[in-house]
Amino acid sequence: MTTLYYATGACSLAPHIVLEWIGAPYEAVKVQFGSQELLAVNPAGAVPTLREDDGWLLTQAGAIVDYLTRKHPEAGLASGSSLREQAEAHRWSCFLTSDVHAAFWPIFLSARYTTDESAPRHATRSSRPAMHWWPSSSASSMPICGGATGSSARAGGSDQGSTPTPSR
Repeated sequence: MTTLYYATGACSLAPHIVLEWIGAPYEAVKVQFGSQELLAVNPAGAVPTLREDDGWLLTQAGAIVDYLTRKHPEAGLASGSSLREQAEAHRWSCFLTSDVHAAFWPIFLSARYTTDESAPRHATRSSRPAMHWWPSSSASSMPICGGATGSSARAGGSDQGSTPTPSR
């Protein structure tokens, strides 16, 4: 069975949501950064880590999401087959798992950077520019958010109600 090793505060949520959307059986294992359990699976200590039945490991949220969407084409989450469609899907995956994720680190993990207790308030203001350029119409062009090849139901479109939350 596919296993996702994840930790709170890491980029693990996107692959976790995609696994839920796909609907195939998987196991989610919560680990602590630097724990012996995580290091036994992935000596680099990175999360998320996806492990397949044969022991193959994959890290990096964007790579895991891309792999899962191509492994399960029946879920309708993958981009189209043209080079440009695949590049667009990759662009959005990279944006969400790097630019957006990194913009929130100072808010939720400010203790890593400072002892100033007002840092999260200041970080909230400084994180806004990372999202400011994103026009509201951009989501419709994202394959995973109901664009030309995606499914609006999978992304919480009007026929589903809301984006699902992993139950594992």
